Amino acid sequence: MGSVGDGGGTATSLDAGLGPTPPIHRRRRVRRRWVLLGVALVFVVVFTANLSEHLGGASGSSGPPGTCSTTVTLEGEGASFLNPLLSVWQDPFENASGGDRVDYDPAGAGAGITALTTRTVDFAVTDEPLTGGEYSALPGVVLTLPVSGSALAVVYDLPGLSTPIRLNGTVLAGIYLGSITTWDAAPVAALNPGLSLPSEPIIAAHRSDAAGTTYVLTDFLSRADAAWNATVGTGIQPSWPSTPDGKGISGNSGLLSYVSKTSGAIGYVDLPDTLASVGTQYAAVENPSGAFVRPNLTNTASAIGDIVRSTSFPPADASWSSVSFVDAPGTGDYPLVAITYVLVYRALDTGFAAGLAKSQVLAGWLDWAVGPGQSFSESLYYVTLPPAFVALDEAAIGTLTFHGSPLPACTFR
Repeated sequence: MGSVGDGGGTATSLDAGLGPTPPIHRRRRVRRRWVLLGVALVFVVVFTANLSEHLGGASGSSGPPGTCSTTVTLEGEGASFLNPLLSVWQDPFENASGGDRVDYDPAGAGAGITALTTRTVDFAVTDEPLTGGEYSALPGVVLTLPVSGSALAVVYDLPGLSTPIRLNGTVLAGIYLGSITTWDAAPVAALNPGLSLPSEPIIAAHRSDAAGTTYVLTDFLSRADAAWNATVGTGIQPSWPSTPDGKGISGNSGLLSYVSKTSGAIGYVDLPDTLASVGTQYAAVENPSGAFVRPNLTNTASAIGDIVRSTSFPPADASWSSVSFVDAPGTGDYPLVAITYVLVYRALDTGFAAGLAKSQVLAGWLDWAVGPGQSFSESLYYVTLPPAFVALDEAAIGTLTFHGSPLPACTFR
């Protein structure tokens, strides 16, 4: 429309020096203005249509920007740690959104990070913040959004032993390094005075796939034992020491099933699945204050709260690789605690989301997850997000873009 105004102004200045304009010329000038106006209107219509196609056409959006679709299925992959909560979220979110769904594959944190890197999912879930190398390998800026917290239980199977055993980081490291091989070994007995421990071999089971729970355990062991830190270190899929009775098992549920059915076995499983499995034995683990604590919702929430209050966290669009939630400082805190993160591209068109409608639903789901979705946490032994994390998440979600523009609002609260 600016070019039409400019053209009209030019014609007026030319007419001023030519005297009266014949009627036919005036009619032609009016006609020319209508032609120019028509061209401009066609340009606007075409431009708007192209913009609409650019923003929403690929997704099949049936409404203007800002309209929430009800036919979208989001695709995610990653840590099994969050799977029980994600499963419970399905129906309430579908009801809140009017029909949108979330298809989640709990294939492990490593698989989720790979899928996000190769842009085959809309979001990934991990218990391990991205390393610097993983972060730099991504094709765009990724936001790290804490969405839930829980604990890692050390599970074992010792039939006939009703009193929970006590363990600490040094003994656990010795078990997985292969230097402590029987349940009645002196280091284990020293932590459990008066407890009649069997002499049977310890079968040290671990996740064979890349898992966030492995990251939590190895982070804890690296802080507790210099030999472990020097030889194995921290990661989601370390090179496990070769031990006579070691066993690698794929999947969180697979590891829990194996340990619960194998006398003398020990492993590590998220607290929600541990408590959901009736009769599973799990240990009291020594915290930095010297107290032996069995995980529950209260001491897990206390640990998360203590770390949140004493830690300065990076912004959502930076690497969180230095952040750890093990060994909280409180006297009653459980030491093996984890935060689970959703990873999502800031520019949603960078990822698997192909159109505006799907991008809006993804943003709306994230907003719902850190809002109403938190109300389902405690019944499943997850910790409700602290207010500081809710504020961080909401601010980060507000920065999501699509093709360089702010994402039109789509809320399911």
